[in-house]
Amino acid sequence: FGPVAGGATGLMSNLIISVFYPQQFFYTIISVTDGIIAGLLLPKKSFDLFQTFLTAALAAILSITFATPLNLIFSGGYTNNMWGDALFDMVHQNGFPTTLCAVLGESFVSIPDKALTMLVAVVAVHLFAKFYRIFKKNQKEDSV
Repeated sequence: FGPVAGGATGLMSNLIISVFYPQQFFYTIISVTDGIIAGLLLPKKSFDLFQTFLTAALAAILSITFATPLNLIFSGGYTNNMWGDALFDMVHQNGFPTTLCAVLGESFVSIPDKALTMLVAVVAVHLFAKFYRIFKKNQKEDSV
């Protein structure tokens, strides 16, 4: 179910957000792509930090690739995030082209976001699986 569940989760969460922030609807492709990548590539059997961060890097690259043109169209290149927008302004004031400023601003937001989100997701899944196994083992012992 990995990529299907991931893509569906990305779609549904973005559609819910779009109810309150209609412009976010156009960013749905990013949420779906992130979910598919997570479902395909995140480690399932064992905790692998390298694989987790590699998956996050791929998700960040794709997110930057899809989000930057949308940011340019809807927000003049701004990310609508205070840190990304501050970086955009800083490099733009120094004469860098708007597109490069938009890529840098989005990168400043997406790279740590994807890394932290993927890490939290993998840790949560592995902790849940561990506690579930303990629970099932205790349940079997109690029934005997």
